[in-house]
Amino acid sequence: MKYVYKLVAAVGALAVIPALFLLKMIYFKISSAALSAIFYIGKLAGIEQITDALNGSNTVPDSIGDIYSLYDFYYLFSDMGSSETGDLMEKIKPLISPAITSSVVLILIVLCAILTAIFAIFAKNNRYVIYSSICGIGLSFMLYECFSDLASIILSGTVSLATVLDSVWAGLIGSFEKLELVTNFWFIPAIFGAIILWTVLYNYTLPEKEKRERKLMLGEADDQ
Repeated sequence: MKYVYKLVAAVGALAVIPALFLLKMIYFKISSAALSAIFYIGKLAGIEQITDALNGSNTVPDSIGDIYSLYDFYYLFSDMGSSETGDLMEKIKPLISPAITSSVVLILIVLCAILTAIFAIFAKNNRYVIYSSICGIGLSFMLYECFSDLASIILSGTVSLATVLDSVWAGLIGSFEKLELVTNFWFIPAIFGAIILWTVLYNYTLPEKEKRERKLMLGEADDQ
């Protein structure tokens, strides 16, 4: 049973890493006058692709929205402004500080997951698994707050498509209405929480003899 516990706890901890980067948990919604105009003109002109997209609806959409993972966002913006990096960095300057903070917390969550797996496999005292998992939960909440700070800068218009593209006409292309972490994000702290529960249940269900041996090993057994 001990090795089953170690395996499940370690695999669960390491599962945080792909979940963190691959789960679709960043939702955005952009209102777009240009999109409305395209659909309206396309509908009047009877363009098949537009009418198919509307699916018989008389309402012309004025916004687009989708859910991305961190992995998706990396590839979406990795080539953005490669020839004008300095100019782009100046335009998004208000985002730099919260973005760096979010990145640091993200890295700490990854390290916490790895540390939890190491404790699960090698530590004699599995309370360290609980402590590192609690730390992972705390960091998850911290990441949520950091992302909220970053999103508020974009939603307030401090950094917008117009400023990034350096054109007032960019406002017609779109402006952010929503930028938030959706329910999928909470799988991250939930995994850490499940590891804590698994550890507590394992310790609780140990035979009395093994509980006694464990207390002796940790120096917590009664003198009697």
